[in-house]
Amino acid sequence: MPKPNKDIIQNFFSLINTQQPEKAFELYVSENITHNFPHLKQGKQNLLSGFQAASKASPNKKITIKEMISDPNTVVTISQVKNIKRNDTEINLLVAHWFELNQGLITKIFSIKERS
Repeated sequence: MPKPNKDIIQNFFSLINTQQPEKAFELYVSENITHNFPHLKQGKQNLLSGFQAASKASPNKKITIKEMISDPNTVVTISQVKNIKRNDTEINLLVAHWFELNQGLITKIFSIKERS
């Protein structure tokens, strides 16, 4: 039986929280993923490189899901993201992530961020 989409997203964030973006992407991200991060080119490898750089820059970053809703192909999370390093300062964000999934893989990720 396939894993529910909510579980996939929780596991994805768990791996990101434990400095394992490579494993998160290997298990849960489609080769053809699209995203809305303007500083990164489209594609799985480009997005992974961005996540690796973020993990390296903010090794103490912690994503805590506060709310999660889903339908058969979509999961939306509201998360608090703590300990992000920006210019030698740690900041916290409130982030809404919109994920689309197909056959257990994330095919789209969009986010909206606000300082908390």
